[in-house]
Amino acid sequence: MSTHHPPSHEHSVLIHEAEAEVVDGVISFFREGLESDKQCIYVGGEERHQSITEGLVEGGIDVITRIGSGDLLFRLPDHIYLENSEFDSVRTVDLLEELIDTALSEGYNGVCIAGETSWITDSDVDLDEWREYERRMNRVFRERPAMGLCLYNRSRFSADLLSDTLCSHPKVAEGSDAIENIYYRSPPELSAVAASADDLDQKLWALSQHQETQRSLSEREQYLESLNRTIQQANHPGKDEPLKLPFDTIRNSLDASIASIWVYDEETGSLELVEKKQFDQTVDIEEIEPVLHDQIWGAFTDRSKQTFDETIAESTESDTNRLNGALLPLGNHGVFLVANNEEWNLSEPDWHLLETVAGIAEATLDRQEYESAIERKNSELERQNERLRRVERINEVFQRLSDVLISASTRREILTAACDDLTTIEDVAFAWVGGFDTATEQLENIHIAGDPDGYFDAIASEWEATETEPSWAAAMTRDSQSVQNVRSPTPMQDWRKEALQRGVRSVISLPLLYDEELHGVLTVYLRDARVLDEEVRGVFERLSGLVARTINGIERKRALVGDRVTEVKLRLHSDEHAAIQLVSELDCQFVLEGVVPADDESFHVFAGIDTPPEQLLDFVETAPVVETATVVTERESDYLYECAVTGDCFLEFLLEHNVVPKTLVANNESAHTVLDLPGEKSVSEFMHAFRRRYPEVELVSKNQRERTVRTPAGFRADIQQSLTQRQLETLKTAYFGGYFEWPRDTSTEELAEMLGVTHPTISRHLREAHRRVLTEIFGDK
Repeated sequence: MSTHHPPSHEHSVLIHEAEAEVVDGVISFFREGLESDKQCIYVGGEERHQSITEGLVEGGIDVITRIGSGDLLFRLPDHIYLENSEFDSVRTVDLLEELIDTALSEGYNGVCIAGETSWITDSDVDLDEWREYERRMNRVFRERPAMGLCLYNRSRFSADLLSDTLCSHPKVAEGSDAIENIYYRSPPELSAVAASADDLDQKLWALSQHQETQRSLSEREQYLESLNRTIQQANHPGKDEPLKLPFDTIRNSLDASIASIWVYDEETGSLELVEKKQFDQTVDIEEIEPVLHDQIWGAFTDRSKQTFDETIAESTESDTNRLNGALLPLGNHGVFLVANNEEWNLSEPDWHLLETVAGIAEATLDRQEYESAIERKNSELERQNERLRRVERINEVFQRLSDVLISASTRREILTAACDDLTTIEDVAFAWVGGFDTATEQLENIHIAGDPDGYFDAIASEWEATETEPSWAAAMTRDSQSVQNVRSPTPMQDWRKEALQRGVRSVISLPLLYDEELHGVLTVYLRDARVLDEEVRGVFERLSGLVARTINGIERKRALVGDRVTEVKLRLHSDEHAAIQLVSELDCQFVLEGVVPADDESFHVFAGIDTPPEQLLDFVETAPVVETATVVTERESDYLYECAVTGDCFLEFLLEHNVVPKTLVANNESAHTVLDLPGEKSVSEFMHAFRRRYPEVELVSKNQRERTVRTPAGFRADIQQSLTQRQLETLKTAYFGGYFEWPRDTSTEELAEMLGVTHPTISRHLREAHRRVLTEIFGDK
């Protein structure tokens, strides 16, 4: 018999006589599969389904749930193996591969298939065809994430078939174990002589003995490993003696003259002598290293034990001493050296003793390294916990400030609240918030919280004349500025000197920026340089973003209902603007009549254009920012169009910055627009942000004024606040589209097409919007 065994895979056979063997084997097989998130499939007669189910329940498996979820399936042999009462190995293998693919697509890690074979004798199956099926399934189980358990009733099959079956399965199930099959051959080697029942018994007995032998060897290995650990623990040094080897044992057992340990030092990159024992004063250990330097390094780098026989010259006399011994590597730690100054032949037991002592030394060094790593880890955890506590305190301020900002009504209230709340953080020395005039590039103090102890007075001249103070740098660059350690660099700027004298160790300055518009600068001065790590910086930046968004929200509201506004007239010259391009190419007039924001970051523009639709549609096909143009209604002198605008457009910029475009008229060379800025919005800051995007813009005039009619504006604002964004968009589109005219210029279906929604959705939005508007008129308000 050949001694070559092919690679094993998960295809097992269980040759049984008693029913209990089948149930135990299948239950053990399925439990392993379910625990590994594999789908389990049992193929067999209904008479055994109940016993297997009961066994799984007794084993703590929720069978009902598993069956309901598809984790556990029961199938009859006719459904898997037979088609029209005929068995075909190729068809059956294809079907099982489909089951495996389906299970994998459903998220399982694989499939466990247990199949009975007793039906073969009742179905007139060609046994050679069945052998071919078993051979094909070996390939499936070898290449796919699947496990198979074939159940053969010994009383139903001949000893010859069972013997062949044994040779075709790489594993044999015995109890709850699947053992390696020493008789497995691939492909199966069929014997020319039919096997007898005695032959089969002999094979099964041999397999059982093989399993017992393997188990005994495994237990012995575990015993030796446990014994080795026990020896090491018994010889572990205490903390007061970090590395103390049983050198006396070496001396008494081996008659050694010298023993020492050399450990690799990461910082110096050398092997350092850390422990020594000199039993004979003839040779000084310090004199060994120069002579054995190469051998010591060789044992360490090669991780191999070595012997040496060297002549060592004495430092005080002309005599020399012979020294021979052994070097044993201590893992990745270093080398253990033991030597004698006489002829020394180490026997096999001597080597075993040396290896045991070296093992104790290596374990001690492992323990030292582990304890050091634990100490470092604990220190790092403590630092992380302290960092988390800081972040938690800052987050508490963040949450408290969020609640405060909800009730704030002015920009100054928001900035003052933010500054005051930050000083409640333990590590904050003081905080400052101010504005920035882009025209003069000067900072304007708004509020100081905490005790700066004259810091800002001390740096007043430097504040205006240098870019180094973080507040000024943040305003100019519009990026957050963090100084981790105020003490660096050298030489030190004046502001750093003044900050250090007041206990400041770190600084972070945050531009209050929203949609490219600077609403101010917030600077926090910290007492501890360790506070300002990446996570804390992230929290501060989120807080500054919250403040900027809140200011933007207030300005948006004031843009709609504020009493005072600044009317700004602008002239745009670039032909990159869609309105100017349109007028230039089509020689027409463009008058803005309304703008409606949409949910998809685009917006709809309603404009009067004295150009027929066919010419405008030709223009739209080449205009990058105009997605669609629809005729709303035809009037006496022009057409009212609804245009869906996307991409980079100055109208989008105005809406993002809470600026209301009142009029827009374009001619062949330029476009003129009149804007209303909220009373608190800085014209210079707005123009700075606008010119960053559109450098060619020209400021024609600006004029502060009261809103002409206060009450209707407030009324409109109340109505707009009562509507959702979608309801407001629908109502504006319907109004500008002539939906409310008689007869209607636009139908409900056309509105739905404009907004990209269904007819019922438009109807629902219109009814709800009408109800809310009428509630504002006739309700309690």
